[in-house]
Amino acid sequence: MRRDGVKIFDRQGKPVVRKVHESSLSADAVERGEYAHYMLKEIFEQPRALADTLSERIAGDHILEAALGPRAQAVLPQVKGVHIVACGTSYHAGLIARYYIEQGARLPCSVEVASEYRYRRPVVPPGTLFLAISQSGETADTLAALREAKKLGYVATCAICNVPESSLVRESDMVLMTRAGPEVGVASTKAFTTQLAALGLLGGALARHHGMDAKQLARLVRQMAHVPEQVEHALKLEPQIKAWAEQFKDKHHALFLGRGPTFPVAMEGALKLRRSPTSTPRPTPPASSSTARSRWSTPTCRSSRWRRTTRCWRSSSRICRKCARVAASCSCSPIPTPASRASRASR
Repeated sequence: MRRDGVKIFDRQGKPVVRKVHESSLSADAVERGEYAHYMLKEIFEQPRALADTLSERIAGDHILEAALGPRAQAVLPQVKGVHIVACGTSYHAGLIARYYIEQGARLPCSVEVASEYRYRRPVVPPGTLFLAISQSGETADTLAALREAKKLGYVATCAICNVPESSLVRESDMVLMTRAGPEVGVASTKAFTTQLAALGLLGGALARHHGMDAKQLARLVRQMAHVPEQVEHALKLEPQIKAWAEQFKDKHHALFLGRGPTFPVAMEGALKLRRSPTSTPRPTPPASSSTARSRWSTPTCRSSRWRRTTRCWRSSSRICRKCARVAASCSCSPIPTPASRASRASR
């Protein structure tokens, strides 16, 4: 690669010619603009990203199946089950989609972390659709799972991705692009919500071929079309949300509760907060909340089942979970030493 051009060579060192793809991405898409940081900018870009993802895929109260590719109309009626494979945030989106597919299309759906897929011998029932979800389309574990799935007799492979030129898109039989644009922030925002929109389209397309009432499907499609507007309305609550954040900013633990499709949302919320050095988020189903409260909200650090200190990711110092100060200078109960542990054990 040089300033005046690019040359491509194959393994034998011979020059080759590749088709040129011109990107439509503008420089403004990666500028922070008036926002304090990229994550805030991408949160406020969600209405537009959702509208772009749904655009040209919905006509009135119908889902246009041709958006999935030329094979979609032949493949979708044959689908008798769905196997979703993804990593991280995409995995949580897949867990939510399982509710869409099982309740709407009445098809069995399993969701698996991509890194574990190729280390077992999955049994593939006839008519199973393999669905890979990835923001970048270059996640190594997801790509490896897709390549392994091609050998196992799935009815087809489908990808939900944000990068048109990615390996995942090129190697899949059907593709549904999310159109979220570039995401600079480490914590995913618009990529996650546009994945949910794309999964909703796929779930609706499957439901159409597997017995959902036409009126019910039309109502769901109309509701989906209003999602960008509803997200924009929710973003107007920013002043109230900032006020709530002021109340929570000094807390050391967080418990995210969710039931049904909101449990994976709780898992995603905990993932967002997990980078905080003094917070310990934990996603929990409501049925387990009483146990979780006793585990994470004990009155003193001394009686907690978890270690009283944690390590700060910035300074590597041990900090107290109770007062959030450096453990050596905090006024809480002293850190147990090997001698004190042995003394308690003997008693």
